[in-house]
Amino acid sequence: MLVEHAWGSVQMWTAWAAGQEIRRDRTAEFLVNRGAAELREVLARGLARVEELLAAADPTRYDEAGEPAAGPGQAPIEPMTRAWCLLHAVEHVSEHLGQAQLTRQLWEQRQA
Repeated sequence: MLVEHAWGSVQMWTAWAAGQEIRRDRTAEFLVNRGAAELREVLARGLARVEELLAAADPTRYDEAGEPAAGPGQAPIEPMTRAWCLLHAVEHVSEHLGQAQLTRQLWEQRQA
């Protein structure tokens, strides 16, 4: 669940920074239950997509602001710069990585 959500989010924010848009089903990301091999595949595909988006991004346009489309059932999103979108992608995935690490530590302690 968390992997699916984190990578969906990173791809979305990176797409906006590149001047593109990716539609995603945020709610469905939290309902997915995958095994380790499938999660590795999700990560590999997500990383490849983020690399493509970064290659397509024009750094001379990072100061441009835009209004990304809100997802279904979400409030309109305030205008933001492309640079902010990239920084938020890193911030957001880092936050979830920390949550995953803490969860693993708690699980390992309960197994001991």
